[in-house]
Amino acid sequence: MSTDPFVALMTAVLAEEDAFEAFDSPMGGNPHDPWRVANQLAVPEAVPFLVESLGRKRGQKWAVYALDKLGSAARAASPRLEALGEMLALWSVDEPRARELGVHLHPGTWRAYDRTARNLIARRAFEAGPEQARAHYTELLTSTDLEVLRFVLDGVPKDSSCLYELAWKWPDSAPVEAVRPHIRAHNTKLLAAAARILMVLNRPQDAGAVIDACTRVELERINVRWLAPHPRSHLLYEKLTIRLTFELVRGRRCANLPAELPEHLRGAERSLHDRDDRQYAPRLDAELAGLVLAPTTIDAADNRFLAMHLRDHDVDAGAYGHYARVLLASPAHAHAAFQCAWIDRIYGSPITAERVDWLRSLGVRDDSLLAELATPLASPLAGEKSAAALAAGTQSEALEHLSRVWDATK
Repeated sequence: MSTDPFVALMTAVLAEEDAFEAFDSPMGGNPHDPWRVANQLAVPEAVPFLVESLGRKRGQKWAVYALDKLGSAARAASPRLEALGEMLALWSVDEPRARELGVHLHPGTWRAYDRTARNLIARRAFEAGPEQARAHYTELLTSTDLEVLRFVLDGVPKDSSCLYELAWKWPDSAPVEAVRPHIRAHNTKLLAAAARILMVLNRPQDAGAVIDACTRVELERINVRWLAPHPRSHLLYEKLTIRLTFELVRGRRCANLPAELPEHLRGAERSLHDRDDRQYAPRLDAELAGLVLAPTTIDAADNRFLAMHLRDHDVDAGAYGHYARVLLASPAHAHAAFQCAWIDRIYGSPITAERVDWLRSLGVRDDSLLAELATPLASPLAGEKSAAALAAGTQSEALEHLSRVWDATK
């Protein structure tokens, strides 16, 4: 038996791997863990042994694993890793050389765990935290290569850059300034990828460009609630289901915009092929006719606002749904109209000067409150927080706001 401790460790790793693969029991999890044993090889003193092991069929995988864990301390392994095409490990041990090869940019033939090296590098940047992820994407978005840009904008199927995931989880850390120019790209795949990211970030200044993008390309999802208050949102109708059409018509009404819905897209004129259609076709027709199918009160709306239940998957359940129905029953209801606008602002919808003037004409008399409404939030409710049942905030903050609205509209 060899006295070399690293040889003994590699032997132990391979034995644990064999036991891991041989384990077959429905009664519980696999008790064998070769990765735990292999972690003991990830020490600087083992680098010469690991480089040598790269030439052995049985130990190669675990040598790559340990070198990857060592990072720059294993830089001596760089030439061998490059020759083997182990580009993810190369990125760890010798990032400058990996950058020269464009490992983080191009898919090439470099794969690890059935994924491209650039995908795994992006995943590591994402998992390192929002700031490191932002820096990684900002750098990649300076590229002029269309394929690279499409990748970093998360527009390549089965080869994710994780940018959409970053925008969803940490919207304030997404490099929106670097994404924004691509919403006007001539390349439709690039345009679609940029629109998909911006529709998660909910910045009011992007709404118009995203609407224009939606008219040019087919998108799996359109964020109607965010876009509805924009004056050009009527251009989206041809792309929408009946449910989304209803939400768009209602959102436009609450922003004092005409429906502008073509006759052939009205509820009774459309096929009722699924449950959503059957439910929302009559609601759409009632909305267009100014009829309230489920009456509510301003107190019910305010109670939901105080609970920070602003919006809901059920379009009538949250505070916005209640305020919208109050406003449908009483089109000059200043309190309900203002609160609809305030909730739109919280979620990043654009608030136009015309809408503010309309609220003033309804009797909202607090100029400072109207000025605050007209000022976009630096961090609107976006990403996964926008999908939560309850918005962030305290009841005391909500009550203080409602007190100002009551005083401004009484």
